[in-house]
Amino acid sequence: MRRFDLYAILSGLQLGWTVWLAYVVMKGGDPGLAESAFHLTILLSEIPTGIIADRFGRRRSMLIGLGLGALASFGYVIITGTWTACLVLALSGFASTFLSGADRALLWETATRHGGEEFARKTLARMNSLQMGALAAAPIIAGLLYQWFPLSPFWTRGALSLITMVIVWGMQEPARTDWSAIPEDRAGLAPQEIADQRAPSTWQQSRIAIRIIRNNRPLFLLLLFTWGYSMVGGMVGQFGQAYFPATGLSMVVAGVAFSLSRLISAGTSHLAERLDGVRARRILQVAPLAQAVLFLAMGWTGGLLGAAAFIMGEALDGFISPTLDAEVNRVIPDAQRATILSLQSAGYSLLMTFTFPLASQLPTIPMIYQVTGLVAIVIGTIWFLRRPQTVAVAA
Repeated sequence: MRRFDLYAILSGLQLGWTVWLAYVVMKGGDPGLAESAFHLTILLSEIPTGIIADRFGRRRSMLIGLGLGALASFGYVIITGTWTACLVLALSGFASTFLSGADRALLWETATRHGGEEFARKTLARMNSLQMGALAAAPIIAGLLYQWFPLSPFWTRGALSLITMVIVWGMQEPARTDWSAIPEDRAGLAPQEIADQRAPSTWQQSRIAIRIIRNNRPLFLLLLFTWGYSMVGGMVGQFGQAYFPATGLSMVVAGVAFSLSRLISAGTSHLAERLDGVRARRILQVAPLAQAVLFLAMGWTGGLLGAAAFIMGEALDGFISPTLDAEVNRVIPDAQRATILSLQSAGYSLLMTFTFPLASQLPTIPMIYQVTGLVAIVIGTIWFLRRPQTVAVAA
């Protein structure tokens, strides 16, 4: 588990997160097209790489993702315009798909075997807290490195990815679940369909994952909510760099707001770790709606009030994300965990592929936040009013 703590800290030091756009512009590239290449690659590769993680091992998938991520970070040296920027960002997106799903699946299963589901929920919260703390420091470090030498944040990130590979190499992976041992009511499959699934093919693996989602209504509704919730969060974060100057604040204030929101998120994740499961779920019932109100307020205010709403809204995510992540993991069978978590990430990328360019067509940045806030209000209200359902605990 100490290795997972180190993994969370190093993965949170995303030094290119706040400077990649400036670097692409400096090299004469179109950051909008580069961002589209990033999300489109994730959309196309998320599910296949999740299947790879389930079939061949989560640790192996993470090592591939970290290696490709290092290559993408060092690859910033080749950017000379739009198409090379698209190539590097696409490689970065492809690398991330080997990590998303695989790392959460390995963490959940390791923590569950060590101390049960409640321990696993608290572990997810601690991981998120450590990652948010690192993310709070990353913009400051990246800015200093970028000012010294523009390529240094990316090359440093590449070196950190290689160091993280050493940490992941030493992780122990629990034996993958034998499908023949999963009862019918857990997987939503007939016994004869489970019988010979000890080593399912890639096509069978995807079919089984879709069947599980279709037959498990609580899981299906959770995935729908996470897609909408992640889409709102992505929109708020992506347009944040433009929001602050558009409402009269400097980029220095923007950087402070981003860092402060991550720092407070580390605290709210720590709160999620300290609470018992019942209290955490009660807060999760209302927190997305409260966050939606704050995002809507950003569209109608601006300046320091808008910055305060941004910080508080993003800080709530520090509690919501790990708690919601635990709810999703709780209802997924081990043998399909990475595949279904990859479907969760793919749904977000699909929504962002369409909503991001549509939102950019709105006449003003505050209007983007008004529309996004209204969508978040609808999603948060439905979540708040949903009827509690009996959840089938995953095998």
